[in-house]
Amino acid sequence: MTKPMTLEEFFEPSNEELARLKKAPFPPDSKHWYKFARRFVHLVLQAYRDGEVDLHRMIALTRSCSLGCVFSKQKRFMAYVALAGLRFTPKTLNRKRPPHPEWVRRSAASLITMLREDSPDEPFSPTERSGSSSKILDTAHAWLTAAGLFEGVEPVSPSRLYDWYRETRRADGYELKRGRPRKRKTRPK
Repeated sequence: MTKPMTLEEFFEPSNEELARLKKAPFPPDSKHWYKFARRFVHLVLQAYRDGEVDLHRMIALTRSCSLGCVFSKQKRFMAYVALAGLRFTPKTLNRKRPPHPEWVRRSAASLITMLREDSPDEPFSPTERSGSSSKILDTAHAWLTAAGLFEGVEPVSPSRLYDWYRETRRADGYELKRGRPRKRKTRPK
């Protein structure tokens, strides 16, 4: 008879999850994983209430988005999502689920906001560098891909992430100014 698994053994990452961790832009146990997972949990719970994801997918996404967190934080996120999921009865959609629903776009925007807070001087829009992307957008794209948010759907370009960021900011009531900010002139003393 086999011995039952301990909780620590149960939370050990699989080979697939280890591969995702290696592709992620930040090392495990970093503050970035915790900040992202903390923001993500509320978005995926709202998506569950709205019927955009089922309970199994919600728990699997929470697992993959908290994979780089320390063990105690992973347990807390998983328990919170599982218990909250059992307390809500999700709406039923009378339409096909979109490939990139609102919660995925908001998760991407939240991640970009987090990365911008960490690197405020780093240009992030595709037009600020004469390319189709930027370091922040590439990092966000790598992270969301490593977290498994694009599994089973058409791939998304980093410039599309920028569009989602702008849409979300507008929807939240932020005024987005066009162009670069002006440099302030300093008065001689």
